[in-house]
Amino acid sequence: MTPITTPAAPSTGAAGTNAFYVTGGTLGAGAASYVERRADHDLLDGLTSGDYCYVLNSRQMGKSSLCVRTMARLREKGWRTCFLDLTKFGGRNLSAEQWYTALLSEAGRELGLRAEMLAFWKANTDLGPMQRFFGAIQTVALTASESPLTVFVDEIDVTRGLPFSADEFFAGIRQCYVGRATDATLDRLTVCLLGTATPADLIQDTRTSPFNIGRRIEVRDFTLEEAAPLAAGLGKNGPALLSRVLYWTGGHPYLTQRLCRAVQEAKAQRPGDVDKLCSDLFLTRTASEADDNLAFVRNRLLKSELDLAGLLNLYSQMRRGRRIPDDEADPLCAVLKLSGVARTESGVLRVRNRIYEHVFSREWIVEHTPGAEMRRQREAYRRGLLRAGGVAASVLLVMVLLTASAIRNAQRANANARLANANAAKWKAAQSAAEWSLYAADMSLIPQAWDNNNVGRIVDALKETRYFHDRGFEWGYWNHLCHLDLMTLKGHTAPVNTVVYSPDGNRILTASNDKTAKIWDAQTGREILTIKGETNGFTSAAFSSDGSRILTASNHSDAKIWNAKTGRGMLTIKGGKNGFTSAAFSSDGTHVLTASKDGAKIWDAQTGQGIFTIKGGKSGFAFAALSPDQSRILTASDDQTIDTDGLYIGNDVTFEIWDVKTGRETLTIKAGSATLKSAAFSPDGSRIVTAGSEGSFENNNVKVWDVRTGSKLLTLKEGQTAISSVAFSPDGRRIVTGNDDNTAQVWDAQTRDELFKIKGHRDSVLSAAFSPDGKQVVTASKDGDAKIWNAQATGEALTIHGQPGGASSSPFSPDGRRIFVVSGYGAVKCTTLKVVNVQTGSVLLTLHEDKNGISSVASSPDGKRIVTTAGLGNAASVWDAITGRKLLTLVEHSGTICYSAFSPDSTRIVTANTNGATKVWDARMGNEQLTLKGEAGNGCFAAFSPDGNRIITTSWHGTVKIWDAQTGRETLTIQGNIAFLSHAPFSPDGMRVVTTAGGVFTVWDTQTGRKRFAIEGDTRYIGDTRIIYYIRFSPDGSRILTFGADNIPKVWDADQGRLLLTFKGDKQIMSGAFSHDGKRVLTLSVNGGAKIWDADQGRLLLTLKPRSDDFIFATFSSDDRHIVVATVPHIKPMASSSDHAMDLTDIFETDFKDYP
Repeated sequence: MTPITTPAAPSTGAAGTNAFYVTGGTLGAGAASYVERRADHDLLDGLTSGDYCYVLNSRQMGKSSLCVRTMARLREKGWRTCFLDLTKFGGRNLSAEQWYTALLSEAGRELGLRAEMLAFWKANTDLGPMQRFFGAIQTVALTASESPLTVFVDEIDVTRGLPFSADEFFAGIRQCYVGRATDATLDRLTVCLLGTATPADLIQDTRTSPFNIGRRIEVRDFTLEEAAPLAAGLGKNGPALLSRVLYWTGGHPYLTQRLCRAVQEAKAQRPGDVDKLCSDLFLTRTASEADDNLAFVRNRLLKSELDLAGLLNLYSQMRRGRRIPDDEADPLCAVLKLSGVARTESGVLRVRNRIYEHVFSREWIVEHTPGAEMRRQREAYRRGLLRAGGVAASVLLVMVLLTASAIRNAQRANANARLANANAAKWKAAQSAAEWSLYAADMSLIPQAWDNNNVGRIVDALKETRYFHDRGFEWGYWNHLCHLDLMTLKGHTAPVNTVVYSPDGNRILTASNDKTAKIWDAQTGREILTIKGETNGFTSAAFSSDGSRILTASNHSDAKIWNAKTGRGMLTIKGGKNGFTSAAFSSDGTHVLTASKDGAKIWDAQTGQGIFTIKGGKSGFAFAALSPDQSRILTASDDQTIDTDGLYIGNDVTFEIWDVKTGRETLTIKAGSATLKSAAFSPDGSRIVTAGSEGSFENNNVKVWDVRTGSKLLTLKEGQTAISSVAFSPDGRRIVTGNDDNTAQVWDAQTRDELFKIKGHRDSVLSAAFSPDGKQVVTASKDGDAKIWNAQATGEALTIHGQPGGASSSPFSPDGRRIFVVSGYGAVKCTTLKVVNVQTGSVLLTLHEDKNGISSVASSPDGKRIVTTAGLGNAASVWDAITGRKLLTLVEHSGTICYSAFSPDSTRIVTANTNGATKVWDARMGNEQLTLKGEAGNGCFAAFSPDGNRIITTSWHGTVKIWDAQTGRETLTIQGNIAFLSHAPFSPDGMRVVTTAGGVFTVWDTQTGRKRFAIEGDTRYIGDTRIIYYIRFSPDGSRILTFGADNIPKVWDADQGRLLLTFKGDKQIMSGAFSHDGKRVLTLSVNGGAKIWDADQGRLLLTLKPRSDDFIFATFSSDDRHIVVATVPHIKPMASSSDHAMDLTDIFETDFKDYP
């Protein structure tokens, strides 16, 4: 293989160069590598129509080359042209007189009228420079010939650097345009302005009328189709290499020409070689600083006169995928566009290409944001301190041996070193906080991208943050959602128009605009076969009924039958000049049905002979399909409707059913004014489903029709999103649609309910189909990929019937891999405990407690045992967590056990009962070790301290007691304004405990019983009482999370009681928790679902929507990689029973794998 070497930076090209690719200069009118775009047509059309035009865009977008090309074409039409490059005339050292004289002299030279125009200049010295210049154009240039004259003024942004105002120059141009009303001579004059500016920049004096004339010509990046001529210089694998070039450059003219030239000079052969060349040319730090284009973009951004922080913040938001509207009045938007880093797509600003996105990265933004220099100086200062400390330490070591004064110097040096270390720690903490802030900002913007179906932006954000050490549940959750596909089929270099399964479901066929059809192994995703077309891409493809042949069609060429094993062409069906709009095998594989502008036709699949023809309307047929029993043909026509004035007013869609034997039309369905996208028979042939837009392009819909009567049975979907394809499932009970908003949807064909939405493509889904067994869906997209999905569910959450056991504590096992789910015949008495795998939902163990039921569950810290308590009984049960065998029954002779928990070392169990007694049991033998006597009839909670040496108990009367866990001796009683205590949590270090009373929470010292502080944490009254429902310490003990009747979760400083954060926006908060790393807060509300918040700044990172509306509990798993949400469905209780439907537990998964 030829080694890939990076060529030297090319010299500036110019018109007339012999090189195929020209970089950094103007292409000649006949340059082989000139790429013709829509702007070529628009500019020529505008000027020949008499319009003044302006081409205002960022640098190196091909404006000057466009100008040269247009001038040549105008001269071919008999036009006179004059080209004025304002960079030729100098700037800051010129007076207005000198500048206009130079301008006039150059115009005269271009038109061959230099002497005449200078004579006019000298004869009219009583006029100002601007009047003399335009007077010469009108009096001399226009009268010298009857031919139209176009003046091209390039690099107009130069005028902003002149030592005098250039407003009158542009005002003069506007006056020439306005003067047409009184001077017919000016009708033969047109002007084209080119440069890097906005129309508002041309006339800056607010007292002068703005420059508001002319036609705006948009110069856009190359599309793949437009850039096709560039492949000629890249060798035999040119199209594939060009596609990879455009992957990086996004079609930017200069970057594309330069990278193509590098590929040509390096004799690259594979797309991977393009990646290396691109990296060497643009992406390394040295290369990015040396490249002229990247330097211009960088300087335009950093040296703007506008607010740099605001500009970089706006760019950062745009780069992370936030929807930034292109506001013409916003100067920040203008700078982003004129720098070239942004372009407008559907009215929204996007980063222009991947090269810019890599070079002007998040790190680049942080480095150049105001304040970065100060951070660099602090870092340099820190390094200086460390170096000074090291030198001082070496010197002082010698001095210590010599004199006593050296000791004092050493002490001072040590103090400096400690200061330096403290500064280093502060800097590291600040750096970590900044990194977390950027990460949290990235995560907070992802939900909007998800709502906009912009999966590509999300994947890019995930890749940027994949190495962030504190990435958490939200990262894994979005990573999981973006890769719900079972498999991605990559290999096409252009949009994939069609995708279908083979009849046996073992293979998948795709057809693309890249002139190939490919067969893939449906189990492994391996590419089995590639079929190459000759001149055009494939618009449709299908398997024969036995899977041995493939039928392809193009709307610009013939239909062909190929051997599905070898890829050898077997038969060509001539399509004429219009080709075919669709083609399909009959169900027995003996015939082929095609549709075209000429009509629908059945062909013999062996000989290619035409057998049967149905004549279409004036536009022919856009689609044709055979019914499953081959007795009928469905055709669809999409004729344009023209009014009496010859204007297009819409399309008239008609569906027709034809009898195959007689050729007679049996049914006509008038869909009215619409645009047809797709149609299909149901598997039993009794229905057809159609997709299109009706009336306006904002009314897109999917409809199901009765084939026998033609009546509409139902409408599945109506809205602004266009539908590209539609298909029934094999059993006819579901319908899948491929949508232009990058999604696919699966619908119930009877109830018209949306079953789920598929997201994962970066561009429109052009085709979607079920597998033969209906268990999978395959989609094909404009992004060039095909993906396989589970057709049963979205995979967003794993749902288990039952409620999480022990909702007052974590229902997860210590390793986070299992969840405890309680279920039974009613809400009052649940009799079954299931241990469920959180990855698969499979039940690992089932434990039955028929006598008294199960009310709470706790796992031992070592994960080997489970303890359950009965809501109505006086016993607790201990179970083997591996085998499910009941090991012990802990019987309490009086009162009901209402709470149980293991000690931190898993050797003991504490239980609390309603008569006020708390007992400690041996967790292995079951014998009672201690009895702690509290207040009779008031026990409700008991727990070990984090070190296991103490036990805390609470009562409903508000008493908190702390006991020695070895002797049972009461060591502390906390009494005060405390009431209705259901729990009193220790801080993680065991030195504090927090209690609640009404709307006030109090933090106590567990050694002395002294009150540290009391804070009013809730402000809303329920009746006459304020209540804090929930209170917890953060894992590091520095913060406290509370929420109460006011439904506002709050985070407090645990040392001083200062309010740090308030999470607003939800009502009826039901549950909350810190993540185990303390960086996130989880809240659950009845109306808002589960939400994850940044625990440092209070930003919302993620919202999870379970499937029911009544939520009762949510928590993190021990590894923070799963969240469990318990919900209750809306079901009215039976009149004769207090039982309700079982709860549902949704487990939301994460995925921390790095995908390609």
